[in-house]
Amino acid sequence: MWINIEQIDLSRLAAALSASLNKWIAPENSINHAGVNEKPTVTPLFIIQVPSHLEIALAFSVESHNQVAVAGYAAGYPRYRWSPDIYETIADSISFDTLAGDYPIFKVDFSTLGRITWMSEGEYSEMRANAVDEFLNYYNDLNTQSRQKIWLNRDFVSLNVEALGLRYGE
Repeated sequence: MWINIEQIDLSRLAAALSASLNKWIAPENSINHAGVNEKPTVTPLFIIQVPSHLEIALAFSVESHNQVAVAGYAAGYPRYRWSPDIYETIADSISFDTLAGDYPIFKVDFSTLGRITWMSEGEYSEMRANAVDEFLNYYNDLNTQSRQKIWLNRDFVSLNVEALGLRYGE
């Protein structure tokens, strides 16, 4: 049986994606600061289902040498059949050889707190938030039904809200 994108449990996908990203990021793709290579920690920030485009928009915090940057990526969603390891399969297909290579490691912007550097360009890139505060304002304006299509890492967001002095609420 084929799975529709709307059937995906985003919180389960986020957990699988976090494990997958940190599993696939190779040591040679580490960030070099002052001659010291460090494998960054990559954590999902938000996942948005875009059913009309069969796309999942992702954002990650990338932490290295006590600096945090935000990377965004749009992943095309192939059709999957239901299986016990469906979330791991989707997570690996998104991260392997795409995000675990140069993305999002070398192209994120550590100089501007809260800026989202989108790794993928495409037809819908102009519809994506360019900063954490833009995304939070967008999220705050959504109705309850629309929010169900977004998974949000509240721990990371609350840290950014505090650091950026932003308003965030239900």
